[in-house]
Amino acid sequence: MRAEEAIDAVTSAAIGAGLPAHNATVVRVGENGVVLLPSADVLERVVPRAARCSNPRREIEVAVWLASRQVPVFTPHGRSQLSSGNTRCR
Repeated sequence: MRAEEAIDAVTSAAIGAGLPAHNATVVRVGENGVVLLPSADVLERVVPRAARCSNPRREIEVAVWLASRQVPVFTPHGRSQLSSGNTRCR
C-alpha cells in the first residue's frame, strides 16, 4: 500500500462519517496503512482490497475485549464504523 492510497481512503471514510478530514498523517505504511486524523482524534487502519477477507468487526470486538481486561491496545471510538468499502469476503 502506498501512503497516498491510505490517505485517500481515510479521507473518504472520514468525510462519509461526518468527521473532519484535514491534516491526515501517515503513521505507518506496509501491508496495511495506518493514518492519524488529529483533527478528529482518530487513528484508522486501511486494509488493501486484496486483504479484505479479514473480519474487521471481529477485530473491533477483540480490541474492546482486550481493553476491558486492561491490555494496552487502541480501543475503537464510540462512533466506530466500517466504511462502505470494508466488507467481509463471502
